Amino acid sequence: MESIIYDQQHGFLPGKSIQSNLLACLADWTREVDNGNSVDVLYLDFSKAFDRVPKRRLISKLQHLGISGNLLAWINAFLSERTFCVRVGESYSRPVRVHSGVPQDSVLGPLLFIAYTADLGCILRSPFAMYADDIKVYNISNQSMALEQDLLAIHDWSCDWLLPLNSDKCGVLHIGNTNPKHIYRINGKELASFDNYRDLGVTVSFDLSWSNHILKITKKANSMLFLLNKVFRKTGYSIA
Repeated sequence: MESIIYDQQHGFLPGKSIQSNLLACLADWTREVDNGNSVDVLYLDFSKAFDRVPKRRLISKLQHLGISGNLLAWINAFLSERTFCVRVGESYSRPVRVHSGVPQDSVLGPLLFIAYTADLGCILRSPFAMYADDIKVYNISNQSMALEQDLLAIHDWSCDWLLPLNSDKCGVLHIGNTNPKHIYRINGKELASFDNYRDLGVTVSFDLSWSNHILKITKKANSMLFLLNKVFRKTGYSIA
């Protein structure tokens, strides 16, 4: 599986993680800023990505990747005849058949998803990084034109392979004090612009400073400490 997936995919693979994703990107962005360039980072979100993967197209891609015989038949069976229901209290709705998607809470589901999106790396000219369905594409040396073309290519890919982008959750982080803040659009809709963005749990700022991230972490820790003190004070104890 690893041989068909680009190195830029950091999700659910041996030796890859959220940390490797962030370190690789931050190294690129810091180098660009140190060289006097600005960086635009496009954060793209596929709408209900795992739930929307079309089974027939997934099976077709797996065949193209060389998976066949009993293994392909087993995967097809794994994705077939699936149902879901809704629980409210102790009551359950009637089961409804699932026509698309891969199970997120399984070992195989995430691997099938990253196999389905593996060919994204073939269409992109700009550097990029992925963690499962989270994808960010960024420019180097102020090449906003290439980034615009990549955005168009991803939009076309998402339409062809029935994984629509959620434009409301897509946006651009403009890094660098002299960033011209180029405007990017998806299907005519302007992407939101950020000075700070929560990237895989870490707040990345336009100046690559960690002040905002540290502030949020300490604020969360102080809130937790306040609650713990409040609880322990009632029992006659206190937290220094």
